[in-house]
Amino acid sequence: MSRKSFINAAAISMVGLFLVRFLSIIYAPLISMIIGGDSTPAGALNAATNAIFNPFYELSLAGLPMAVAKLISTYNAREDFDNSWRVYSLTSKVMMLLGITAFAALFIFAEPLAAMALSSNQEGGVDISYAVASVRLMSVALLFIPLLSGLRGYLQGFKTLLGVSVSQVIEQLVRIVVILVIAFGITALMTGTVGHDTATTNGIMYSFIGIAISVVAGMVAIYPFYRKLRKGHRRSRTLQRRAGMLETRSNGELLREVLSIAIPFTLANLAAQGYTLITTYTFNSSMIAAGYSVDAAQSFYQIYTFWTEKLVTIPLTFAMAFSMVLITFISSSLEQGKLKEVNRYILKCLQTVAFLTIAATIGINLLAGPMYMMFYGFGDSVAIPILVANSLRGLMFAFEVIIISILQGINRKWHALVLSVGGPLIKLALNHLLISLFGVYGDILATSIGLAFVVIVGFIVIVRTTKFPIWQFIKSLLLVIVNVAVMAVVIIAGEWLFNLVAPGFGTANRLNAFIYVVLFVIVGGGAYILFADWTGILQIFFGPEMSIKQIIGKIVRRLRRS
Repeated sequence: MSRKSFINAAAISMVGLFLVRFLSIIYAPLISMIIGGDSTPAGALNAATNAIFNPFYELSLAGLPMAVAKLISTYNAREDFDNSWRVYSLTSKVMMLLGITAFAALFIFAEPLAAMALSSNQEGGVDISYAVASVRLMSVALLFIPLLSGLRGYLQGFKTLLGVSVSQVIEQLVRIVVILVIAFGITALMTGTVGHDTATTNGIMYSFIGIAISVVAGMVAIYPFYRKLRKGHRRSRTLQRRAGMLETRSNGELLREVLSIAIPFTLANLAAQGYTLITTYTFNSSMIAAGYSVDAAQSFYQIYTFWTEKLVTIPLTFAMAFSMVLITFISSSLEQGKLKEVNRYILKCLQTVAFLTIAATIGINLLAGPMYMMFYGFGDSVAIPILVANSLRGLMFAFEVIIISILQGINRKWHALVLSVGGPLIKLALNHLLISLFGVYGDILATSIGLAFVVIVGFIVIVRTTKFPIWQFIKSLLLVIVNVAVMAVVIIAGEWLFNLVAPGFGTANRLNAFIYVVLFVIVGGGAYILFADWTGILQIFFGPEMSIKQIIGKIVRRLRRS
C-alpha cells in the first residue's frame, strides 16, 4: 500500500469522525434544553441509564471488531483469502452470541442495575420503574451493535474506510434525530396532563429506543459497501481454491488467534477508561477535602468533564482517525516483512497528527472564550482557563491513542495493555494529592502525567522494536512547533487589532462569537498553511503534490477545461 493510500484512508476516516463529533456537539445543548440539565429527573434518568449501558456495550464487542480488522489485513497480505473470510464468518457468530448474551443480561438484571445507578428508588426524583424501562429499551440495541461493528471491522481489514465513515455518520444522525423527536414529541404531548417533569422523564425513557433504530440505520448504510467487497472477496477465494493454495486451519485455531488479539484490545480499552472513572469516583471527594464546598466541587466537575471536554475532543478526532487505519496498514506491511514501510507509516502518522493536533489545540487555547460562547451561548470566566488547561491534556491523549495503536499494530499487544493500565494507576496515585494542591487543575495534571508515561515508554518500545528513525520525527516536530508559533503570533496580533476596533465583540453573543471564531480560524489557519508551504512542511508530510502552487494550478486547469 502506498503512502497516498494511507493518507487517503485516514482523511476519509477523519471526515467521518469530525461529522460524528460535530453532530454530538450540536446534540448536547438540544437535549439539555429538553431535559433541563442533569439535576432534573429526566437528566438523572439520562445519566444513570447511559452509565449502566456503556459497560454492556463494551462487553457486546469484546475487542473483536479490531481483531477482525487486524487478522483480515494479515491474511490478505499473505493472499490467504479463504482464512480471512473464515475469520470474519466465525467472529460474526461469536459476536452475535455476545450480543444476545449482553442483551439478555441487561434486560434480566435491569432492576438491580437501575437501583445501584440511582442509589435509591427516588434519587433525583426518578422512580426506579422509569430507569428499568429505559435500560430495557436501550438493551435492544445490543442485539445489533456487534453485527454492525463486525461489518465495520471487515471493511477496515480491507482498508475500505468510506463505508465505515458513512455508516458512522448515518448512525449518529439517525440517533440524534430519533431521540430528539421522541423526547420532544412526548414531552409536548404529555406536559398538559401529567406535568413537565413527568412528561420529560417519559420522553427521555421512550427515546432510548432510538439507539437501536440508529444502529439498524448504520447497518443499512454499510451493507452496500459490504456486499460489493464480499463479491471481490469471493472471487479471490475461488481463485485461491482453484490454484490449490489453501492453508486449512481449524475453527479452534482461528478462534484462539482472534481471542489472542481481542482480549488485549478489550482490556486496553477498558483500562483507558480508567482516567475517566478515577475522576468520576475521586474528584468531588478530593475537592471537598481540599476545602471546596459541595456545590463548588460539583460545578467544577460539570465544567471539567462535560462542557470543556466536548471542545477538547475536537483535536482528538485527528488521532482517532489515524488509529482506525494504522493497525491494518502496519499489520499487512509487517506480515510481508516490510519494516521500512512500517516505519514510514508510523512516521507519516506521527507527523500528520502533530501537524494537525498541535495547531488545533493552540487554536482552541487562543480562541477559548469565543469558542465557549459559540457552542454554549454563555461565557464563563471559571470555565475558560479550565478549557485551556484541559485542551493541553487532550493533546497528550491524542498521542497516547496513536502510541497504543502502533504498539498493537506491531504485535506488542501486552506492552500496550501494561501501559494502558499503568497510566491510570499513576493518575490514581497522584490525583488526591494534586487536587489538594491545585484544585481542578490537579486532576488535569495527574491525567497528563499518566498519559506522558504511556507516550514516553511506548515510544521507547516502538523505537527498539522497529528501529524507528526518532531524529527524523524530532526534526519534524520542531518544524511543526515553529509553524504553530507563527500561527499563534498572527492570531494574537489579529485579535489585538480587532479588539481595538470592537472590544468584547467575540464574547457578546453566540452570533458574534461564531463570526469571530470563523474569522480567526481562516486567518490563523491560512497563515499556518502558507508558512508550512513556504518552509516545505506540506511537501515533506503530505507529498510534493501538496504545494499550494500546484494545487492552484490544478484548479485553474480544471476551470479552463470546464
